[in-house]
Amino acid sequence: MTQNTYKNYLPWSEAHEEFCYQHHIPPTAKSLWQWLMRQGEIGSEIEPDLSEFNTWVEKVRGKKYAHNYLKHIFEILVSSRVLQVINGT
Repeated sequence: MTQNTYKNYLPWSEAHEEFCYQHHIPPTAKSLWQWLMRQGEIGSEIEPDLSEFNTWVEKVRGKKYAHNYLKHIFEILVSSRVLQVINGT
């Protein structure tokens, strides 16, 4: 096996699915959440690059999302308390 198995492991559970339904998380936001989970450890700070997500989306979906739409999707995850934005000094 040549791929990193840690990166392939996604701790996505039934509870995550239920949360998405209860909080009306759209499929694109769910995909972004899952992608972010693969970028680092849960509970750790990361600085996500939405253009990297969009590059991955283009490979899988065939076309990218509009920048403003991605910002909107990111805000959905923040307002749902899935993500927490930390402003550095």
